[in-house]
Amino acid sequence: MDFVRTAARFNATIVPFGAVGLLDSFNVVLEEIPAFGQNNSTTPAARYDEKNQTDLTPPLALPSIPARNYFLFCEPISTKDIDPRDKDACAQVYQKAKADVRRVIDDLIRARAKDPFSDTLKRVAYEKLIGRKAPTFPLEHLN
Repeated sequence: MDFVRTAARFNATIVPFGAVGLLDSFNVVLEEIPAFGQNNSTTPAARYDEKNQTDLTPPLALPSIPARNYFLFCEPISTKDIDPRDKDACAQVYQKAKADVRRVIDDLIRARAKDPFSDTLKRVAYEKLIGRKAPTFPLEHLN
């Protein structure tokens, strides 16, 4: 919820969005690189508070055939009327942003399954043969 409090402090607009497909462009070889280790004190934490610490330990991944990426932006959320010291109000905005992102990712995963050109080789063959970009799924497939 800290990003909401920061956004509210500067009257920033939050634009939740979802993205699907990038991970399909890589082969993850190792989830954790042994040299870094779990909770390594030399690795900076992405977030730290009294309750949890999230490590910024990268996986070892090798590129593969690029997958089609899907992006969808949600309705912007204004923080103009949010007091950054009001933890309840900030928590409500955070929950809304989180729910929007989850919904968009779920929608994109469902729509990608119906995309006839989600397969890279089919899409590239189509584009070379037809001479234009392959269409994606209709927006009606989204909530």
